[in-house]
Amino acid sequence: FELEAVKRTARDAGWLTAAPGHAVKVILHLLAELPGDYSYRVILMRRPVPAVVASQSRMLARLGEDVAGPGPERLAEILSAQWAEGRRLLESQPYFESTVIDYPALVHDPGPALAQLGAFLDLPLDRPLLAGRIDPALEHETHTST
Repeated sequence: FELEAVKRTARDAGWLTAAPGHAVKVILHLLAELPGDYSYRVILMRRPVPAVVASQSRMLARLGEDVAGPGPERLAEILSAQWAEGRRLLESQPYFESTVIDYPALVHDPGPALAQLGAFLDLPLDRPLLAGRIDPALEHETHTST
């Protein structure tokens, strides 16, 4: 689900020539690296900050990296600031069009979010088929949205 070349976009955005018409996962703070000579439809997956912090800690532990870092409270502050900065970027640049999907709501009741996605992408989505593909086990944390 992740294209390694995205991480190098600031140095080499060549991967974008093959991207039109495709979905590519780009983490929020790398949106600023995307050149303005393309148009982008950005789907922001809003997850509760405590769930993101827990997920990051698990990922670092799995990779054998130091999980001490800035601590959960500070990491939550950093992630919240990144979210706000990302939203400002998306709203200020004419080459971005965006929508926000609440991840826990998508997992627990996919109908409304899938309707929102279909309208945003201007695509006729097979919502029952897509809803059946959502794996509730992927939501590892049960925090409420913030």
